[in-house]
Amino acid sequence: MKKIYRRLLFSISILVFVVVAPLLVLYAMGFRYSVLKREASRVGMLIIESQPRSALVYIDDQLKDDKTPYKKSSLLPDDYRVRLEKEGFFPWRKTLAIESRKVNWASNVRLFYEMPQLDKLVAKNKFDDLKYSSKRKKIFLTSNDKNRKGIWEYDLDSNKTNRLFPAKEDLWKYENAEFDDLNISENGKNVLFSWRTASGIKNYVVVKPEKQINLNNHFGYQFNNIQWSKSDDSKLHWLYGNNLYNFDVNTEETPSVVSPNVYNYTTNPDYVFLDKFEDNKHVLKRTKENDWGNEEWLVEIPDNQAINTMKAGDNNKIAFSINDILYLVKRNEDGNYYSAQKIFEGTKDFKWSQAGDKLLYYNDSEIWFYELVSKESDLPIIHPEYEINNANLITRSSVNLDEALWHPDEEHVLYSTNGILNAIELDERSTKNGAIFNNIEAINFEVDENEEEVMFLNKNKVLFKARISEEEGLF
Repeated sequence: MKKIYRRLLFSISILVFVVVAPLLVLYAMGFRYSVLKREASRVGMLIIESQPRSALVYIDDQLKDDKTPYKKSSLLPDDYRVRLEKEGFFPWRKTLAIESRKVNWASNVRLFYEMPQLDKLVAKNKFDDLKYSSKRKKIFLTSNDKNRKGIWEYDLDSNKTNRLFPAKEDLWKYENAEFDDLNISENGKNVLFSWRTASGIKNYVVVKPEKQINLNNHFGYQFNNIQWSKSDDSKLHWLYGNNLYNFDVNTEETPSVVSPNVYNYTTNPDYVFLDKFEDNKHVLKRTKENDWGNEEWLVEIPDNQAINTMKAGDNNKIAFSINDILYLVKRNEDGNYYSAQKIFEGTKDFKWSQAGDKLLYYNDSEIWFYELVSKESDLPIIHPEYEINNANLITRSSVNLDEALWHPDEEHVLYSTNGILNAIELDERSTKNGAIFNNIEAINFEVDENEEEVMFLNKNKVLFKARISEEEGLF
């Protein structure tokens, strides 16, 4: 090769190196050039996880080669229209913003069946109420249907129905009775209910394996607000006058007063929370079931009024309502309680999540939630989907809201409007995804904590079961 060509080749090589090397360095540092914006920017990352998995992924209407779980690490900063599709399921759509050197993700995507399969569990009986025990895989039901009155149990494993109360030979005694107030203990072994005589006298009964206990035989008829202990499956609490009593259904020893001057109460596995009237003031206290004499003062109750309804989350979270106004008791950074905060008016009902850190509450037209986190640094990741330690609107409805429950993943809510079951996600970025199950008429429903199954009574009071999604071992 002639000398002049060698020099030319060398010069070109140097020029290429000078031009390309910085570009390679910039590429390695995450820079990409946008033709539309005519500028170079550092890229961001998108991560999508869905249940069920293997959903098709579309970004800006272009089908990608990979299915969920999906990861793309070289996206230019911009807003991307993401769509997930899987045959037989409602699609999922959302616009997600990618920022330079940051990761955006959709980790709580749930695809719901467009037309869930319905299984009629009991063909003949008509039921009025149901409670479900995920631990025992059993549905407990009340029926006031003629000739089938009583308390029933449906076993999902054996697909068998059994009348728990009354015995067949005693049916004639209860032909005019009305069964109500169904409540099951934490592990589902003990069942509490009431039956009302034709003259209006209410009797409370506990059904245990191989045994029945008439509570009125122990304490007459002047007690109310009966609740199972959350920490001991054999313990019941109730109010008689303004005294809180404790009763062991195993020993059946004489009920004892554990706290006086109590107007309302609730429990969680760690504490019993008490609305007490002391020194002419309503105050909120808490105590442990094994240490009744040691009561810890929490807050003064607003307007010095008795609490109508109170429910506890985890060990330091409590919510209560007074005249349909919902209050939330929060802790400050050093762990001390401060005054209750009013968060909602016109409350129809409110429920804590299973984990006890999210409060769901609603009226006839709106559903809200509030996630309580003591310190933002306690979160393993920054939450992009919604605000923590603040009220978040889930949805508004133009038709009447019947009931709302947490989905087991606690990132979705199930609710019914005019008897039709719906699902909606908490993620409020751009469009909120959900599902309307037009074939599920649910006037009363409960969801399995470990499955994707809903047990419900339809408008004809018939018991059904429906699988609304696939959990793939999530729970």
